[in-house]
Amino acid sequence: MLDLHHSRSRSAAVGVVLLAMGVSLWPNRVFSDEVTSSNLGAKFGDTRDFVHVLDVKRSTTNDDELVVTLRIDPGFHINANPASLAFLLPTRLMFGDVEPTRVVYPSPIQFKPKFVDDIIDVYEGTIGIEALFPSGTLSQTSIPQGTVAAQACTDEVCLPPAELPLPRE
Repeated sequence: MLDLHHSRSRSAAVGVVLLAMGVSLWPNRVFSDEVTSSNLGAKFGDTRDFVHVLDVKRSTTNDDELVVTLRIDPGFHINANPASLAFLLPTRLMFGDVEPTRVVYPSPIQFKPKFVDDIIDVYEGTIGIEALFPSGTLSQTSIPQGTVAAQACTDEVCLPPAELPLPRE
């Protein structure tokens, strides 16, 4: 005999894992007034469509500090760093040719998605991430090669994650 309760629990668990991986179970579902299937296009795309690196600037107080500004489109969020749950992908600032001594992520806001019972820490809107480097590391003429790894989500679905390249001077 089929155990419906067990089957439903397993289906829900599979759904949460798929959402964490960025797989949507409802590709034509309306998510909110701001984010609908019609403005998401025929397919969802990925995080690059909804999270944008606006700028990378040197700090006004320290030549070896960079501030990366991101804009997350309305109706979306990205996970904080550190991520609230083990299966969530944290937002990460990474550099290929130099290693920062410290990366300072903004204070998160708390958010309650529909796919888990827990409140999670996320970033929304426009945020800044600071990268601090050892004195004299950064050239005066260029920004080091780098990326921001992030995963855009709504309250119901997570898109495939992406690595967003930093613009170079």
